[in-house]
Amino acid sequence: MSIDPEARAYLEATALLGLPPIWEQSPEEARRVVNMRYPGLAGPPEEVARVEELLVPGPAGPIPIRVYTPISAGSGPLPALA
Repeated sequence: MSIDPEARAYLEATALLGLPPIWEQSPEEARRVVNMRYPGLAGPPEEVARVEELLVPGPAGPIPIRVYTPISAGSGPLPALA
C-alpha cells in the first residue's frame, strides 16, 4: 500500500526524534512534545460563554460529552462536531 509523500516525510521526521509512540507517553510528555513540535498550537485557551457536561445515549450506556458555547454564539444554530 502506498503512502502520500508528505505523510511519509512527516512519519520519517517523527521517527528521527527517537520518542516513544504517543500511546506509550504520559499525557504530560505528549503535551510537551506537541508544544515543542507545533508551538503555534500552544497558547491561552479560547474564552467561552458556557461549558455544559452532558450525557448522550450510546450502545453500551451513556457517553459523556462537553458542549462549549462561544461568546459570540448569538441565537442561531451552532456547528456540531461528531
